[in-house]
Amino acid sequence: MEIVIAVCVIGILLLVSVPVISNITSTMKLKSVAEGIVSDLRLAQDKAITAGGEIKVEFRKKSIFGDRAEYSVGPFRTIKLEGRYDFRYDETIRFSKTGFPPAGGSGTVILEDLAGRSKRIIVSSAGRIRVE
Repeated sequence: MEIVIAVCVIGILLLVSVPVISNITSTMKLKSVAEGIVSDLRLAQDKAITAGGEIKVEFRKKSIFGDRAEYSVGPFRTIKLEGRYDFRYDETIRFSKTGFPPAGGSGTVILEDLAGRSKRIIVSSAGRIRVE
């Protein structure tokens, strides 16, 4: 009898913990995707300095149902996000040959998932890139 009660209690605890664990993993995955975007922004900043010219990073939200959000880092690469992620709006971030964004080149990119969670990726006018 004691074993049956112990197994039932463990089963109930596992049943209650599954949504919590799922939420934590979804939040961590969103943060991971945002950090990948930050890494690509820093790559664009480095390429602008080493190439001695302006580099643009263009973010495009989903345009139609079934489409995937994407961003391109200059002419170097284009990344399509998983279907559960989207950008709140289209945005272009630019870096000049000094590594700083030119006037109007800085901005905030908002990454969202299907559950409504979001991460803000901020590029300041001083060239600092961070996630909030």
